[in-house]
Amino acid sequence: MPDTVTPPGTFVTCAADNTIRVWNLESDKHSQAKQQVTRSLYCREMLVCEHVEVARQEEGAVSGLRCLAVSPDGVQLACGDHAGSIHVRALSDLQPVQTIPAHDGEVMKLNFTASHPIDSNECLLASAGRDRVVHLLQPSDNYARRSSVSDHTGAVTSVHFALENQKLLSCSTDKSIRFRDVDKCLQNSPAGGLRSTNSTIYDMDVDATHKYVVTANQDKRLNVWSASSSKSVRTYRLRNSGEPYKVQLDPAGIFVATSSSDKLLRIYDFFSGECLAKAGGHSEQITRLIFTRDCRRLISVSADGCIFVHKLSSALTKPMLQRLAELQTRPPDKPAKHVPAAAPEQSAEPEPPMSMRSRAGESSAIAESVSESVMTVGTSALDDQDDCSVVLSDGDESETSFQYKSALLPGWARAANQASAALHPQPGAAGEQSKPVRPQGCLLYTSPSPRDS
Repeated sequence: MPDTVTPPGTFVTCAADNTIRVWNLESDKHSQAKQQVTRSLYCREMLVCEHVEVARQEEGAVSGLRCLAVSPDGVQLACGDHAGSIHVRALSDLQPVQTIPAHDGEVMKLNFTASHPIDSNECLLASAGRDRVVHLLQPSDNYARRSSVSDHTGAVTSVHFALENQKLLSCSTDKSIRFRDVDKCLQNSPAGGLRSTNSTIYDMDVDATHKYVVTANQDKRLNVWSASSSKSVRTYRLRNSGEPYKVQLDPAGIFVATSSSDKLLRIYDFFSGECLAKAGGHSEQITRLIFTRDCRRLISVSADGCIFVHKLSSALTKPMLQRLAELQTRPPDKPAKHVPAAAPEQSAEPEPPMSMRSRAGESSAIAESVSESVMTVGTSALDDQDDCSVVLSDGDESETSFQYKSALLPGWARAANQASAALHPQPGAAGEQSKPVRPQGCLLYTSPSPRDS
């Protein structure tokens, strides 16, 4: 991402109050950005806040923004709402570029091609809707619709590109995941592999090599699929956990973060399925997780209106950074060293990278994760129509320790936390292959609420 677009350490959120907000975690004291950064007078972490005009819904209908995605070049972002429209904005100042009426129902998921292609004409935007349709739009042609696919029988919950943008994947509430060739979709012949599961698929993500896909299922399982063979290669059953709602792989593709119905987030080893860390704090359902690109933070947004920025321990960041260096030095025309070639009629299972094979007995040391900060976004809830997307996070890290105090939270958040703790007690250590995070962090910002007075 060019520094002329956004400063290092920037991410974007959208919310039910029809606002898009650009945040920056780097203080001006430690920032290496060349340009002058203008910050909000009300919150030093917020750069821009813009209200989006959306179509009016019927009285009582759910409204607001649902999801967003940032273009590969970092110049534009697309945001979907409950009315089925996609709003394209310039990332630098959030000024409107275009509004596209895409779906008959809410836009469930947006995703650009995984990386910026050599030919800008090949850049595509995929949108998934509750109307069971997946659209392919071309940004270089004013987001003209190139193809539409309607082979699901339920709402499409997620859509992704894989295998260097050659595959289009989508999962749905009809308990299926589909693997399609992008070229065939553009030729209006989207027939592809169909795989059914035993339960609803809530979310999915693609690993760093674009060869494996992980899905979060209602039956408390994480399924790993091969994008090339469209076959399931591994299944992890989550014990002592709620139903996984969201799933996110780190930039290196070795750890999986999940949010569950028990309002906790967990980090698992992608290659063994072992639970390495667990964090709490949100009083409502966590609706989105994402790792920063420097592999040092994990950001979570929730229906309680809060953004949590979790600082990861060095035992987690070092393997990720080593893995990224390993991927960058690997020639692009050769297969990854850690991915064995698949035998005929078989699917190759993902294996740990070279940097992790000597760390098999050190999983207990990786369980430390620190919650660095909490940001309360006004009084509007970041509910299940919210999303966040990392733009860039390459700034220097501060090793300052903070102390988390629930007394600094607004009154409504303290009451919600206490009620949640009473209804959902923390599971014991017996049978749990994890270590709870340390309650450290600081409240960065909160707006006054009438309920606090």
